[in-house]
Amino acid sequence: SNSLGSIKPIYQFSLKAFNAVLHKAIKQAEKSGDIQGRISNLTEADRYSTFLFTSQELFEKDKLIFLAEKAFQILLRSKEIELLELDFLLQFRVEHTYKSPVGFLTTQSWSAVAVMDVFRGLDKDIERSAKRWKKWVDSECPEKENLPQEWTNKSSLQKLIILRCTFFHMYRNFVEEKLGSRYVESTRMDFTKSYEESSPATPVFFILSPGVEPLEDIETLDKTHLGGQGQETVAEAALRKTGRRGHWNIHLVAKCLGTLEKLLEQYSEESHPDFHVFISAEPAPTPEEHIIPQEILEYSIKITSEPPTGMLDNLYAALYSFHQDTLELYLTEVFEFLLFLLTAFILSSFGEIMYSGHNTDAWDCRVCCIYLQEFISPPVVEGELTVAPGFLAPPNLDYAGYHKYVDEMLPSERPLLYGLHPNAEMEYLTRSYNLFKTLLEMQPMNSFGQSAEEKVKNVLDDTLEMLPKEFNMAEIMQKTTCERMNLLLSKIHRSLTQLELSLKGELMFSLHMELLQSILFSEAVPDTWTKLAYPSTHSLARWVTDLLMEGACICGLFMEAEARLKELTPAMPATFLRAISVDLRETKNVFECPVYKTKSRGQTYVWTLKSKEKPVKWVPAGVALFLVV
Repeated sequence: SNSLGSIKPIYQFSLKAFNAVLHKAIKQAEKSGDIQGRISNLTEADRYSTFLFTSQELFEKDKLIFLAEKAFQILLRSKEIELLELDFLLQFRVEHTYKSPVGFLTTQSWSAVAVMDVFRGLDKDIERSAKRWKKWVDSECPEKENLPQEWTNKSSLQKLIILRCTFFHMYRNFVEEKLGSRYVESTRMDFTKSYEESSPATPVFFILSPGVEPLEDIETLDKTHLGGQGQETVAEAALRKTGRRGHWNIHLVAKCLGTLEKLLEQYSEESHPDFHVFISAEPAPTPEEHIIPQEILEYSIKITSEPPTGMLDNLYAALYSFHQDTLELYLTEVFEFLLFLLTAFILSSFGEIMYSGHNTDAWDCRVCCIYLQEFISPPVVEGELTVAPGFLAPPNLDYAGYHKYVDEMLPSERPLLYGLHPNAEMEYLTRSYNLFKTLLEMQPMNSFGQSAEEKVKNVLDDTLEMLPKEFNMAEIMQKTTCERMNLLLSKIHRSLTQLELSLKGELMFSLHMELLQSILFSEAVPDTWTKLAYPSTHSLARWVTDLLMEGACICGLFMEAEARLKELTPAMPATFLRAISVDLRETKNVFECPVYKTKSRGQTYVWTLKSKEKPVKWVPAGVALFLVV
């Protein structure tokens, strides 16, 4: 699906490529004696072949997004899930907030649990049975546990919504339940097959990530010519030469993009049948910096090249690096001695060196050294060797036996497997906001039963209604912050007003307006606004609400010159902070206190603090507040 291009522009696919996948799937589909069975087998073969073809071209962190999107499309088409429920899951729109009466749910989560009719009464059940629900929330894998009380009978999508309310996600479990376990299992692309499928008209394009080099896989197949930065002319000459002789060429994309596309088209027809082209490039950091021609991406066999993630993937990668012949060659009487020498070599040098882009600074080296000191030491190897907590090293087995041992004996992927605290997983689990946001952006703008114009108009009206008027600068003494706020408010008002006129047909609908419409449809915050404001990951409604907050309780301030004995800079209690216009400020029982970033003082801010004591008590003492001490 070319909707994946919204994640990374380098993800481009052609209809021709999918036709080839479809024809191959038809040939490989399991036979059946009845028509319905045959149709079912063909559908599944096409679905899984498309998944394998597409996933080999995606980075690991994007595969779950692709899987979830496909699962939702399939289930919507078969009417197994409701459109309104999917809309709520992705947008998670909370119009009114209510204070959470339970400590394990935030205010936003509590406000969301009873929004939909299907969850009516959930908030009351949680409040009445708080201990039971807290036990479920605090369980190691709540996504695999039944929901408490009568909510256990809810559908998979409804459970997914409840999990989102409690800051967990279960996309992987959801996909496994609906599509099958093989869609979420680790798969490794066989490079030899990709090579066989490539041709003079179909290059192989490696999508790179830092620290990974696919050259070793390629060199095992045949003679190689290399191109790269500063080698554009040499590479073009090599391309012409190898095209005639039938060798093949690796070209690291650089300045020759303008001519590369034409050369590939030319030599796809005139070259030797054994001619192959291999291209590699890293994805551009932003869509604006993406310069690779779409035609090259669409007609290439793309393969992502990235380090394995997780214990299982790393073990698979290690096993795939050798075969049974390797084991038979090295399992000799001196094997243990060689292993000892290898261990000694690793302890003395591996932890401190920087190589292949994996170890890039002293912090990386420190991590490596800590792991080596912990896992490769005499006390460990004298007894049963533990590769990881709960995972003993296998006995002497053949190649297939090692694969089977890993599949059966490796514990589930949890922080404890790496010696980490269980809290280490919480950051990952609660980071699902970006996944929901990306999925929402990938949906067609009319996919939720409401036209794009209707929804954008509603968002536009709500935002304009919430925005305050600009500050009257003539009445304000401390102008800098208010001037910045006025610039932001002016920008928001102007862009929304222009979009409103464009939707009415009174102003030309420019590309800028089209982009703004798309952003508001996703209820995101335009970059042109955030550049004038502050970094935030909130949705538009929450962002505007924060923008309008009259004050906030802050912590982390320190006071100097007025404290108990030997307390040089005691921490201040939580302080309520708000900005007001000059004519509303209080002048009685207040102290104008200087606030500095550091104890070096320098540029300062001035806050007024309520105080029963007169300023004469504080000023001579040099009382001040600091952000950092």
